Amino acid sequence: MVVNTKEMDTKNVYAGLVETYLVKNAFQEPKLEIKIIGEVLENKSNENRYEEVMKWLSEKRPIQYYAGYTYTFDKKIILDRNVMIPGPEMDIFINTAKKYMANCHNVMELCTGSGVIPVMLGMEYSDVDFYASDISDKALKVAQENINFYQLKNVHLLKGSMFEPFEEQNKIGFDMLISNPPYAKTGIIGDLIPQLKDNAPRISLDGGEDGLYFYRIILANAHKFLNKNGYIIFENGEDQSEELQELFIQNGFKVVEVVKDYIDIERFVVGRLGI
Repeated sequence: MVVNTKEMDTKNVYAGLVETYLVKNAFQEPKLEIKIIGEVLENKSNENRYEEVMKWLSEKRPIQYYAGYTYTFDKKIILDRNVMIPGPEMDIFINTAKKYMANCHNVMELCTGSGVIPVMLGMEYSDVDFYASDISDKALKVAQENINFYQLKNVHLLKGSMFEPFEEQNKIGFDMLISNPPYAKTGIIGDLIPQLKDNAPRISLDGGEDGLYFYRIILANAHKFLNKNGYIIFENGEDQSEELQELFIQNGFKVVEVVKDYIDIERFVVGRLGI
């Protein structure tokens, strides 16, 4: 029997990488991340890729940032360290939005990051226009790469803080507002897992003293941009749902649904204006 020693060496190295990853990283999506490790080892032309990946992982750095992409709904999403990596609950977020898309013609998103939400929705709802904003030029560059990758004509990017670019361009009359704003409490950012605190951009994490800073801004101003009966869909932190629901009510919205994530945390709130 002929033994392919090169193939065996590759498998041994790969097994070692996976073990290193499992032991040294508190990762969120093991199947996805191990899949990306395999793709990196198979496709990278760099002869030193094994050593590079081993070092990268041992430093608790997400493999997605090394590869330059991740997957959402099995669709490739381009990214780099200027944006957050879409988490395992992103598919729940997008599926929740889809439940309320029936009569939507214009959708706005704040804090778009990689653009994963409007890109995923834009592929499915080609007759809906999506307008997504971010304050970061570098994040918008990544989002534009994803729009270009899928050749989407119905997803549009705006540069600026929160509602500012919509106000400047007089864009109103939206049927839905989606946002996954920064929601980590400033004081606990240093306690987050290394994959977040040491790798993700701080601007995408820091939600102020109680983590609700950006929700207050959005809910106080959303009525200027939403149609009557328009929806808002938020992702929130694990201890924020009740306070966030109160903010909805205080600002003239009715809470129509609270959605849990995979570990039974109330992770998403859906509100509706003027009903």
